[in-house]
Amino acid sequence: MRLAKSSAFLILSATTVLLSGPLGACSSDPASGADAAVAVEASTNDGATPTTPDASEDTSVRMDAAAPDATEGGGACSPRGASDVKLVNGVGATAPENKVTLQMVDDCQGTTAALPYTGPRVRFEPTNNTNHYFLATSTNPADFYPSASVIYNYPIAGVRNDTDIKMVPRAGRDSAPDLFGSNFDPTKVHFVVQLTQLDLSCDTGGYTVSVTGHPEANVEYTAGGNFNVVPGQTVSGGVRTGYAFVSKVSAGTGSVEIVGTKPGCKLASNVLPIPITSNKYPLVAGTVTYLIAVTSR
Repeated sequence: MRLAKSSAFLILSATTVLLSGPLGACSSDPASGADAAVAVEASTNDGATPTTPDASEDTSVRMDAAAPDATEGGGACSPRGASDVKLVNGVGATAPENKVTLQMVDDCQGTTAALPYTGPRVRFEPTNNTNHYFLATSTNPADFYPSASVIYNYPIAGVRNDTDIKMVPRAGRDSAPDLFGSNFDPTKVHFVVQLTQLDLSCDTGGYTVSVTGHPEANVEYTAGGNFNVVPGQTVSGGVRTGYAFVSKVSAGTGSVEIVGTKPGCKLASNVLPIPITSNKYPLVAGTVTYLIAVTSR
């Protein structure tokens, strides 16, 4: 990993890390061909009343004025992109600054050394046209669960991306609720899925959330815009905001996509003009990844 010089950049918000190893050598997707979509992050809430992301937030794409030539750097595994990573608390109030380390896992470059997160952003240089994601690990395991970001793939040289990762605090930290209870297993993969109403004709209630290709996944739902699981509830609740907590997903070297369906509606991601994410997530044991899915027809 090298620190890059400042220049004009591409902005996007995306979701969130304990590392098991690199994705593999220069494959186009850890599992299969990936759709070009991106989930838009919400702002941090105060741990008491979950916030609803602004559907109008900036997801514009910007390119460096003088983008590097695609052949520079000595080959396919040379860093030619840039990603500035910011961490925020996804449920509680404690800021992750000085409490978390960050790493990047790249198909070509492997895993970077753990860098201390001191805020506001940490610069990484991924390789264009290879998959990469970011891992955040709490220096005090009692503070936050380790967390992983969506898998990115920059299609052209000179792309710069702002990546926001929501850290999920451990139960009891900042009075944070116990999202998973006995369903948390450090050998498995976990997700906090925030459902947000974007299509006015589709509220956040009534969705069945699942993990593609992983029928073993355990999914629990809240009644709406809070973090309290309703035992026995089989579909999501809420109007503008809802939550699903996914646990017991088998870890591995591939990737997964989180989907949600109800009659006439689906859950989707906000698509950017330039596809820079796979809309899939790595299967890293022990991680709790926070993501946002929006309602759509």
